[in-house]
Amino acid sequence: MRASIWESVQGWARREVLPSARASRSREPAPGLPAAIVSKWTEVMTKLASDSGWIAGNHSFDGIPFVRSPTETEGFALEQFTLYETLGKQIGIIK
Repeated sequence: MRASIWESVQGWARREVLPSARASRSREPAPGLPAAIVSKWTEVMTKLASDSGWIAGNHSFDGIPFVRSPTETEGFALEQFTLYETLGKQIGIIK
């Protein structure tokens, strides 16, 4: 079983999205949120990405500050979900 988990970790970025996740995806970066909210959130996060206090705060607890666009964030979250769901199924903690 360890080999298949390791293979999943190595190849997580290449895996196809789960059919259920693919079906629920939208072309919008944040389905259901008003565009004004998405725009403001993007503006704030873009400013924070270069704010020395915010960056220092992240580093103080060993965080790695990385700000993505709404579309990149959606893709990253979906990849992480898929990775950990697959690993959970392989080790038997998700059925």
